[in-house]
This record gives sequence, structure tokens and C-alpha cells, in this order.
Amino acid sequence: MAEITGLALDLSDDALEEWFLNRLPESRGCFNELLEVIVHFAGKNQLVRAEACADLLEDTLKKNQFDEELLLLLERRAGWQSDEKSYAASCFKTLAEFFQGRNHLIPLFLEASGLTGAVHHREALRRLQVLYKLQPGKFCYEKTWGLGVVAAIDEFDRKLVVDFEGKRAHRLGFGYAAESVQPLDDNHFLALKMKDPEKFSRWVRENPAETAKAMLMQFGEMNLPRLRALMTGLVIPEKEWSSFWSLAREKLSKDPLVQMPSGRNDPIRILAEKKEFNSQWRNDFLALRDVDRILSEIESLYGKCSPQSLAGDLKSAVEDRLKFVIRGIGAEQHGVIIQALLFTDAANIRLGLLFDISTYGRPEVLLTVLNSIPARMVRPFLTYLDKNSLPVTEALMQIMPGLSSSALNEAILHCRQSGKEAQSCEKLRVLLQEGAVSADLISWIGRNLKLAGEKDICRPEAFAQTALSLLQKSLTTGAKKNTGQLLREIFTDKDLLKQMLQPMDGNQRLDFSRRLNSLPGLPSADKIEIAAKVIPLFPDLTGAFSAPPVAIAQPKLTSYRSYRERQVQLEKIIKEEIPRNSQEIGVARSYGDLRENYEYKAAREMQGLLLRRKAELEQMLSEVQGADFAGFPHDAAGQGTSVDLKMPDGSGQVYHILGELDSDEKKGIISCRSKLAIALSGHRAGERIEIPGENTAVICVIEAIRELPPEIKDWINGA
Repeated sequence: MAEITGLALDLSDDALEEWFLNRLPESRGCFNELLEVIVHFAGKNQLVRAEACADLLEDTLKKNQFDEELLLLLERRAGWQSDEKSYAASCFKTLAEFFQGRNHLIPLFLEASGLTGAVHHREALRRLQVLYKLQPGKFCYEKTWGLGVVAAIDEFDRKLVVDFEGKRAHRLGFGYAAESVQPLDDNHFLALKMKDPEKFSRWVRENPAETAKAMLMQFGEMNLPRLRALMTGLVIPEKEWSSFWSLAREKLSKDPLVQMPSGRNDPIRILAEKKEFNSQWRNDFLALRDVDRILSEIESLYGKCSPQSLAGDLKSAVEDRLKFVIRGIGAEQHGVIIQALLFTDAANIRLGLLFDISTYGRPEVLLTVLNSIPARMVRPFLTYLDKNSLPVTEALMQIMPGLSSSALNEAILHCRQSGKEAQSCEKLRVLLQEGAVSADLISWIGRNLKLAGEKDICRPEAFAQTALSLLQKSLTTGAKKNTGQLLREIFTDKDLLKQMLQPMDGNQRLDFSRRLNSLPGLPSADKIEIAAKVIPLFPDLTGAFSAPPVAIAQPKLTSYRSYRERQVQLEKIIKEEIPRNSQEIGVARSYGDLRENYEYKAAREMQGLLLRRKAELEQMLSEVQGADFAGFPHDAAGQGTSVDLKMPDGSGQVYHILGELDSDEKKGIISCRSKLAIALSGHRAGERIEIPGENTAVICVIEAIRELPPEIKDWINGA
């Protein structure tokens, strides 16, 4: 039987399957080749054969307890599954059973990967492989903190403890680590930097081209500015970049497996093999059914040939496969659809009625799309929509508060390039004035604070106060992701702290620092880190971080339902009842002799009641914030929790503690200001407590404290 090398599969399909079966007992030694055969069958749309081979290989791997190989097989197999949810559930069950009794961390990793949640099943399986590899002693890379080594796994808090070059014992949640951390093999050249820095530096100086290739192979294709930003500091000093790149470029340009870009912002690519786009390539390409491979091949073709000057036979093949992709892919797979649309546009291929792009003009759809596609695709996609006369700018203005930081950056750059910069700046200015900001939006402004000042979006000191208010809100509501992002990108960034505090006078800086240091819920470690950044810049603020905490008023919360109900009441009073009352006063005045005029007196009394009620509602709405209570902790009774009580007579009662203005006796909803909620507050499951009864206090037992159930969440949101 012939050996299989790469994907040079010159064997017939039957012979290839026979080769597969013969080599199956040696699965570990030739796993990659076996997997390549399965992917080859799937790429030719021979899914029955691919699945049969995959089942056999999976059984062999499970029998021999080949953990990493099984995880990789499941991930690659996900590429051609039509029923994503069923496949994800099947993988979850398979892995839970496979690792049972052998690896107690796997259930935690499965949950963190999002395999049965909102994460795409293939991405979830990739994340699971990352977590599996991140064992103590494993070298890794994270874009914010750089190189590190896993020191420990905290199962209780579900966090990895990593010793990074610049920060030891840094704690990363399983979910974040799975998404953002890259494990490095022990023999990886970046791991060498951790083990032997001197030897690493020498190797880099002697092998500039190989160093650049290794970075591209590890982190994927990228343009030159991004490669430079990644390598300087991590691999070489900034001052050595010019000489390093001069030597590297000379060798890379002669390497047949390196595709150098024609423009500065085009990506540098590492090719798997020297590729010729001839008739054989065209025939193989037309037979492809795997969407990822189709798009990858088109990208390679466009890198070699200008899309607008493709030969007729190549252009017709590209058109055929792109239409296949657009017809067959689910509309929710935005990244794939948009990449295909951009490829058709680049080659001037007309879709006709095949796909209706007008749906992307709807703000809610555009928001979902921009937050889900890679940042590098955002601007080309927005330009494409502009080109097709969709109302992009208007939609962007509506969705700006919900955009992720990277999508927001690309959207604003698009506005600048399309002559809509003034409009986007005005929208940012309004959002800041209204306090309608997200952690992502604040992070973007922080990175572009100088530009924000130049464009009159906000002054640094005003930005500092807005960021502080958002941090306080995040701590209060238990929004850990937002809190971490604000601390990492705003309040522990030394340069940004200087920009924010410098324009303030001494008293303003002191007040700001005291408020920051006194935020309830801010961990001591973060306070120390903030103080370590601020005090060297402004030594006179030392006392702000050592003085007794200053009490800060907590924002009052109520459900969105109750908040909207008060808004509707206020609007009705202002727009309907007060104007109607004014008319009644006018009519009554026309009756003459106001001293004996009952209608006039009654109308004036009603006017007083309406004005008082209007003032009460305005005051009420100014003091509370609408909330959905999502993510609130439920380890103890308090806002956003459901409490199960066992009464003295043995009966059970459930209460749902919400906000200031919330109450619904039939549903068991009580205000956090009620005597019952105050009596329950802070107590935990199993405790005996005294609560107010009809005539006298009663003793009951807290049986459970839970997250709010779906029906109460629906009530909160007005359903």
C-alpha cells in the first residue's frame, strides 16, 4: 500500500479507504495522516465515508485513551456537521464519559468552553483544547500580558494562575483563558525566551527570516505594521527593528513558501506548499464542498492574482464556488457570508437575487454582525454596504453604544474615511453627556483620549469622572467582565491616568483619587496597583490612598418594567393631563366670579395635585436607574435574588427581591426597601431569621437562595 504524503492523494477513494483501515491500529503514530484522509473525504462531499472513518478513528482513540488526538478529531469533524446543536451535545456527552474518573477538570473546562452555550461548536472545541493544554508548567502567550508559564490551576475560583514576564501570579478565568491564551510547545522558539533568554536573543539575531516565519506560523498572517508591533518588545527591541527586518525581508522575498504583500497593509502569508493556479487547481477547486477551504483557496488566489484581472476560467470557477457558499451557508454565520460577499465584490461578480444584503441596513442586525466578525473585515464590509447605498451611517449612530471596542474603532475609522467623522464625534459627545456608555466605548475613548480632546468629544477630566461612574456601576451590579476591562485598560494604565489627572486642580485630583480608592467591592490588590501607578505621578495624592474610605452613595436600582411605567405616567401627566387641566381652568374661568366658582376651584386643586405628582415622578426617575438584575450574586439574600422560606406551619413561600419601585404580591415580588427584604438581606441558605408577620414577627428558615427564574426576568423586562 502506498504511503500518504500531505494531501497528494493520487489513490482512488477505495484504495485510500483501504490504506486508512490498514493504518488504523497505528493511530497515534500516523494520526495526522489518518485525519487528513477524513478531511479529504469531507472536502469532496463524501460525508458518509468521512463519518464512517471518523467513527472508527474515534473508537480507536477512546480505546487507547489518546486524549489530545480525540479532542482534535472532534474539532476537525465539526467542520462539516449540519446540525450544530446535536453535534455539540454529542461531543459534550462523549468527552464527559471519556474523561470521567481520569480528569476532574474536564467538566469545568467543558462549561468554560461554551460547547453547549452560545459559542460556535468548532470554536468551543478549540477552546477546550487550549484549556486541556494549559497545565502547570506550560508556556503560553496572551496579547495583553505577553509570555508566561502556567503556575497553578485554581479549581474553586475556576481560574488559571500564570506567571507572566511582567506580572507574576496573574489570575485568568477559564473562559477568558480559553478564548485568548495560546499554549506554546516546549520546543517553540518563544518558550526558549522563558527558559534561556540569552540563547533566544542569539538565535533571533542569527535567524531573522526564520524568526519572522515562526511568528507568522504561531499567530497567523498579518500585515507588516502588526508584525512589527507584535515582535518589538516580545522578540527584539524597537531600536533593532529596521536592521532586523532588512535582513529578514531579503530572505523571505526569495522563499517560495512565503507570500510577501504588494502593499504595506496587505498580509504576509506562509503557504503550505508552492501553489500554481492552473487547470488542475481549477478542477480541484470546483470539486470543493468545505466552505472554509473554498474561502481559503480564494484568498490564496487573490493574493497571487488581482481579483479584477482574473482569467475568465478562474473567475467563473470563483463565481461558481462563491455562489455555492452563499446559497448553502446559514444566514447566522455572518463571518462566512460577509467574507464571501467581499470576495464577490473584489472580482466584480454580480449576485443578482441570490442574496438580499438590505437586511444589513437594519441596526439590530448590523450590531450583531459587526460584533461577531473579525475586526479586519469591519471597514471593508461597511464600505461594501455604502457602495450598495445602504443607510450605514445612520445605523452606526444608533448602535454605537453596543459595539465592541475593536468594532467601534473600525467603525469610527470608516466614518472618518467616508466623510462622516463630525457626525460620529457628535454622537460620542452625546453618549458621554447622557452617560449611555459601555466598557468597550470607554476603553476606546481612553485609547484615543488625545483625539477625543482635539475633536471636542470630551475633556480628560470629564472622561475620568464618566469612567469612574461606570466602574462603580460595574462593581455594584457584579459585572466582572466590565470591571476587569475598566481596571485593566483605564485605571491601571499609567499613561492614561496621567492624561486624566493632569488637567485637574489639586482638590479635584484628591477628590477623584479618594472616590476611586473608596469604591465598595474594589479588591485590595487593585487598589494597591492603582496607588502604585498614581503616587509616583502625583506624590501629593499619597494620603488619598491611605485615608479612611469616603462613603459613596450607591445607585438606586429598579426593574426596567417599573422604570418604564413611571416614565409612561410622567409622560401622560405632561402631555395629556396637565394640558387638559389647563383647558378646564380656562373654561371654568369663563364662568365668571371666581370666588363662588366651584368648577374653577376644583380645577385649580387638580392642577396642584398634577404638579406635585409630576415633581414626585421626576425626582423618583432622577434617583433610580433601570436594571435587569442579570449577573447579580445569589450567595446571600439581596437585590436580584429569589428566596425560598419555610414558614412556622411548614408551608413554603417564595419571594423575589427586586428594586426600589418593584412590587407584585401575586408573583411574590417585593421591593428591596420593604421591611421583609430588609430583614432577609445578607442572610444565607440554612439560617433561621425573624421576619415581619401580619400581627407579630415570625421565625422562619431560609431553604434556598437562587437566581431569579425566567418568569420573573420576563416580568422585569415588561413581558
